[in-house]
Amino acid sequence: MIRSGALAAAVVICGLLAGAVSSAAAAADETAPAPASVAAVSIAVAPFERRAAPDIVLPDVDQLLADRIGTRGVRKIVGPAELSVDADAEPTAEIVQAWSKQADVGALVVGRITRIGVPISVEVRLRSGSTGDVIGTYVAEILTPGQLESAVDDLARQVLDEAGGASPGSAPAVSAAPSEGSDGSFGIAFDSDRPISIRADQLESIRSSGARTLLFTQNVVVVQDDVTIKSNRLEAFYPPDSSQPERMVATGRVRMTNSKNKARCDRATYERSKEMLVCRGNAELREGDDCVVGEWIEFDLESETVKVGGGAKVVIGADAASPDGACR
Repeated sequence: MIRSGALAAAVVICGLLAGAVSSAAAAADETAPAPASVAAVSIAVAPFERRAAPDIVLPDVDQLLADRIGTRGVRKIVGPAELSVDADAEPTAEIVQAWSKQADVGALVVGRITRIGVPISVEVRLRSGSTGDVIGTYVAEILTPGQLESAVDDLARQVLDEAGGASPGSAPAVSAAPSEGSDGSFGIAFDSDRPISIRADQLESIRSSGARTLLFTQNVVVVQDDVTIKSNRLEAFYPPDSSQPERMVATGRVRMTNSKNKARCDRATYERSKEMLVCRGNAELREGDDCVVGEWIEFDLESETVKVGGGAKVVIGADAASPDGACR
């Protein structure tokens, strides 16, 4: 059991995994934080109207859009299942204001999905939460299932391009300065309200019995302030009607770094209810020239302890690293 500067690293890493999907951003490059304008946005996506023959199954574009917006650094995102209102593509200004107040957001997205023949047409409107006015209207045509992801991604970009400068009622961007009282041993003090970005080549949303799983694959990069987590795959598991993931799992060459510290393992699992992060498989935690290594490293936020198991050892000094940066 360890109580040291390694704990500060654990706190940052655990908190970062806990909030990653609920307030993430697609960065211009893999280490850029979300723009302040986007980080200030609070937005809800209402259920979309559906128009198609009874035997036609339409994709859940409304939930997919909420998921994608939620990975672009907004302060708050409320999806259609959480909002729990009737599907209405053109609600009155008074209804928009009421829904926005209910969700405690500054802007609302409404829309309609239509399929006549082969193409699926999606019409989306961004409405002001304070006035109910239409801020912008966006349309996408989806000809094949393979175009769905890129179409939703483009809609999310358009919505946030406008919402970033026109979302009344949004809270100001959260400061990135360390909080008072931080020992600074990991370079920053974690604040779960700070904007977080997730970038990946692919994002898939899977729904089952009301629960959802967001699956990020290929070149996954999570960024908050100067903390970066890279992995081949990231899964976030949401209970029914929840905007916060209960469990997150990063797998495949997991690398967690900031300006002063590094951690690596094959698989990192965060359990929100237990406030626990467990790194398994060739686990390492490095602070400067010192290393803690083992088959697994367990970070417990509640008890503020770090446990190492499976051939655990501590390597101290400048000779601790091999040429590839791994602990010896």
